[in-house]
Amino acid sequence: MALLMSANWPEVRAALDVSLTDRQLPDAVIGYDLYSGRAMRRVLEQVPTAESQTGDALQRCKNAAIFYCAAFLAPAIPNITRKSIGSGDMELAYDIDWEARAANLLAAAAAELAEVLTPSEATPTMPVMFAAASGTRGW
Repeated sequence: MALLMSANWPEVRAALDVSLTDRQLPDAVIGYDLYSGRAMRRVLEQVPTAESQTGDALQRCKNAAIFYCAAFLAPAIPNITRKSIGSGDMELAYDIDWEARAANLLAAAAAELAEVLTPSEATPTMPVMFAAASGTRGW
Protein backbone atom coordinates (compact mmCIF):
# COMPACT_ATOMS: atom_id res chain seq x y z
CA MET A 1 0.00 0.00 0.00
CA ALA A 2 1.39 3.39 -0.98
CA LEU A 3 2.06 5.86 1.79
CA LEU A 4 0.55 8.75 -0.18
CA MET A 5 -2.48 8.73 -2.43
CA SER A 6 -4.68 11.42 -3.92
CA ALA A 7 -6.90 11.18 -0.83
CA ASN A 8 -3.98 12.69 1.14
CA TRP A 9 -3.62 15.82 -1.00
CA PRO A 10 -5.95 17.93 1.22
CA GLU A 11 -3.73 17.00 4.19
CA VAL A 12 -0.63 18.09 2.27
CA ARG A 13 -2.28 21.44 1.51
CA ALA A 14 -3.35 21.80 5.15
CA ALA A 15 0.20 21.10 6.34
CA LEU A 16 1.35 24.04 4.23
CA ASP A 17 -1.51 26.42 5.02
CA VAL A 18 -5.08 25.53 5.97
CA SER A 19 -6.44 28.22 3.66
CA LEU A 20 -4.83 26.75 0.51
CA THR A 21 -7.38 25.46 -1.98
CA ASP A 22 -7.06 22.94 -4.77
CA ARG A 23 -7.28 25.88 -7.16
CA GLN A 24 -4.19 27.52 -5.62
CA LEU A 25 -2.32 24.22 -5.32
CA PRO A 26 -3.79 21.67 -7.76
CA ASP A 27 -3.83 17.95 -7.00
CA ALA A 28 -1.80 17.29 -10.14
CA VAL A 29 1.09 19.38 -8.80
CA ILE A 30 1.10 17.56 -5.46
CA GLY A 31 1.01 14.25 -7.34
CA TYR A 32 4.22 14.98 -9.23
CA ASP A 33 6.96 12.48 -8.48
CA LEU A 34 9.15 15.45 -7.63
CA TYR A 35 6.99 16.04 -4.54
CA SER A 36 4.88 13.05 -3.48
CA GLY A 37 7.11 10.36 -4.99
CA ARG A 38 10.21 11.90 -3.47
CA ALA A 39 8.45 12.14 -0.09
CA MET A 40 7.53 8.46 -0.11
CA ARG A 41 11.07 7.47 -1.09
CA ARG A 42 12.44 9.60 1.75
CA VAL A 43 10.28 7.74 4.28
CA LEU A 44 11.19 4.35 2.79
CA GLU A 45 14.91 5.20 3.01
CA GLN A 46 14.55 5.62 6.75
CA VAL A 47 11.92 2.94 7.42
CA PRO A 48 12.16 0.29 4.68
CA THR A 49 9.13 -1.54 6.10
CA ALA A 50 6.96 1.60 6.25
CA GLU A 51 4.33 0.33 3.81
CA SER A 52 3.87 -2.91 5.75
CA GLN A 53 3.56 -1.25 9.16
CA THR A 54 0.24 -1.38 10.97
CA GLY A 55 -1.66 0.78 13.43
CA ASP A 56 0.08 3.79 14.93
CA ALA A 57 3.39 3.08 13.19
CA LEU A 58 1.72 3.10 9.75
CA GLN A 59 -0.08 6.35 10.53
CA ARG A 60 3.18 7.97 11.67
CA CYS A 61 4.88 6.88 8.43
CA LYS A 62 2.00 8.35 6.40
CA ASN A 63 2.17 11.58 8.42
CA ALA A 64 5.91 11.77 7.78
CA ALA A 65 5.30 11.34 4.04
CA ILE A 66 2.69 14.13 4.14
CA PHE A 67 5.09 16.42 5.99
CA TYR A 68 7.95 15.64 3.58
CA CYS A 69 5.71 16.26 0.57
CA ALA A 70 4.58 19.59 2.00
CA ALA A 71 8.17 20.54 2.83
CA PHE A 72 9.27 19.82 -0.74
CA LEU A 73 6.36 21.90 -2.08
CA ALA A 74 6.80 24.88 0.26
CA PRO A 75 9.57 26.70 -1.62
CA ALA A 76 7.62 26.37 -4.88
CA ILE A 77 4.49 28.10 -3.57
CA PRO A 78 4.31 31.81 -4.32
CA ASN A 79 3.92 34.06 -1.31
CA ILE A 80 0.34 35.06 -0.69
CA THR A 81 0.46 38.71 0.29
CA ARG A 82 -3.17 39.82 0.16
CA LYS A 83 -6.38 38.01 0.74
CA SER A 84 -9.93 39.36 0.62
CA ILE A 85 -12.27 38.37 3.39
CA GLY A 86 -16.00 38.26 2.85
CA SER A 87 -17.32 40.61 0.18
CA GLY A 88 -13.99 42.40 -0.11
CA ASP A 89 -14.70 45.04 2.56
CA MET A 90 -11.74 43.91 4.62
CA GLU A 91 -8.34 42.75 3.47
CA LEU A 92 -5.84 40.73 5.42
CA ALA A 93 -2.20 41.11 4.46
CA TYR A 94 0.34 38.53 5.59
CA ASP A 95 3.59 37.00 4.46
CA ILE A 96 4.64 33.42 4.92
CA ASP A 97 8.28 32.46 5.15
CA TRP A 98 8.07 29.31 3.04
CA GLU A 99 11.68 28.34 3.73
CA ALA A 100 11.01 28.40 7.48
CA ARG A 101 7.76 26.49 6.92
CA ALA A 102 9.70 23.86 4.97
CA ALA A 103 12.23 23.52 7.81
CA ASN A 104 9.42 23.07 10.35
CA LEU A 105 7.76 20.45 8.16
CA LEU A 106 11.03 18.52 7.78
CA ALA A 107 11.40 18.55 11.57
CA ALA A 108 7.83 17.30 11.99
CA ALA A 109 8.50 14.43 9.56
CA ALA A 110 11.68 13.49 11.42
CA ALA A 111 9.79 13.50 14.74
CA GLU A 112 7.11 11.18 13.33
CA LEU A 113 9.72 8.73 12.04
CA ALA A 114 11.69 8.89 15.29
CA GLU A 115 8.61 7.53 17.06
CA VAL A 116 8.58 4.56 14.68
CA LEU A 117 12.31 3.93 14.84
CA THR A 118 12.63 4.24 18.63
CA PRO A 119 11.64 1.14 20.57
CA SER A 120 8.52 1.75 22.63
CA GLU A 121 9.66 -0.33 25.61
CA ALA A 122 12.84 0.20 27.53
CA THR A 123 15.22 -2.69 27.12
CA PRO A 124 16.11 -4.27 30.45
CA THR A 125 19.58 -3.18 31.50
CA MET A 126 20.30 -6.17 33.73
CA PRO A 127 22.09 -8.94 31.83
CA VAL A 128 20.75 -12.47 32.01
CA MET A 129 23.31 -14.86 33.49
CA PHE A 130 23.20 -18.53 34.23
CA ALA A 131 25.41 -20.41 36.64
CA ALA A 132 25.49 -23.87 38.14
CA ALA A 133 25.12 -23.94 41.89
CA SER A 134 26.75 -26.61 43.96
CA GLY A 135 25.16 -28.37 46.86
CA THR A 136 21.78 -29.78 47.56
CA ARG A 137 18.40 -28.26 47.79
CA GLY A 138 18.30 -27.97 51.52
CA TRP A 139 17.76 -31.67 52.24
